Amino acid sequence: METTTVIAKIWAIYFILISTWCIVMRDTVLQLINKIVQNDEHVFLQGLITLGLGIVLVINYSYWILDWRLMITIVHWSIFIKGLYLLFFPEIAIRLFKNFLQTNKFIPIVVLNSLIGIYFVYFGFIVPL
Repeated sequence: METTTVIAKIWAIYFILISTWCIVMRDTVLQLINKIVQNDEHVFLQGLITLGLGIVLVINYSYWILDWRLMITIVHWSIFIKGLYLLFFPEIAIRLFKNFLQTNKFIPIVVLNSLIGIYFVYFGFIVPL
C-alpha cells in the first residue's frame, strides 16, 4: 500500500472521530477549550506539541502535487503553522479561541472537519492509489 494512501486513511479516521466527538460531546469540548485559553501554560504546551508534530509531518510528507494528495500537504503545513502561531503569538491565539467560544463558529468548523474526513475516506478507502 502506498504511503499516501496510508496517510489518507489515518487522517480520515482522525477527522471523522474528532468531528463525531465534538458533536456528541459539544459541551465538554467547549469547556475544555475554555480551560485551555485560561491557562498560558496549556497554550505553550499545545504550541510545543503541535510544532513538533508539524515538523515531523512536513519533513515526512510535503508534496505540492496538484491532485487530491495536495490536501495532505495542506493539513501538514497547517499543523506546522499552527504550532508556530501558538508559540510566537499566543495572545492572538487565545483571542481567537475566545472568539470561537463566544460565537456560533463551533458547528461550521466541525462540519468542515467532517468534510475533510470524508474527503480522506474517499481517497484513502474507496479509490486508493
